[in-house]
Amino acid sequence: MRDLTRSTGVAERDPAWSPDGKWVSYFSDKSGEYQLVIEAQDGITPPRAIPLEGHGHYYMPTWSPDSKKLAYTDTQLRVWVLDVATGKARTVGSDPWMVPQRTLNPVWSPDSKWVAYSSRLKSLYHAIFVSNAETGDTKQVTDGLADAVWPAWDASSQYLWFLASTDFGLRSQGLDMASYDHAETLRLFLASLKQG
Repeated sequence: MRDLTRSTGVAERDPAWSPDGKWVSYFSDKSGEYQLVIEAQDGITPPRAIPLEGHGHYYMPTWSPDSKKLAYTDTQLRVWVLDVATGKARTVGSDPWMVPQRTLNPVWSPDSKWVAYSSRLKSLYHAIFVSNAETGDTKQVTDGLADAVWPAWDASSQYLWFLASTDFGLRSQGLDMASYDHAETLRLFLASLKQG
């Protein structure tokens, strides 16, 4: 075990190791505002701090499988993709509802081209969305008739597994019915992203 950052009085959190084993990323408030820091795993090369847009907390930095990008979320319930080489970040998705759990949970496709996540619709049900990591183009891939969460890619990047519940209704709103004893049933589904 070794202390990679060798710092005191600084909040450093959410470390993530790049898939190629060369880098460790983490959030740091050393500058007074949170920044994303990328540091060589050997601790010899000086770390690179990348300023982040906005203010607040950032969560769950996740490296793309090719170790060229990072996805993370923030307190405004946005999904970001950051290009490691340029340090430029773009918003590729969001959740319009701050109730009550954070369930975006972005996941990379194995080919590093897409980020999948769940976001709430106006009905407060979740749907699965996929965003192109290069362009930010986003599409909804589930119909919204069931509460769909926790996407997971297959090895080909053509299919998404996800959990969905068709009896989520009583728990979707902050109404009196939400306190009724009602078990939610989640089932495993598969969505194809093939065109045509």
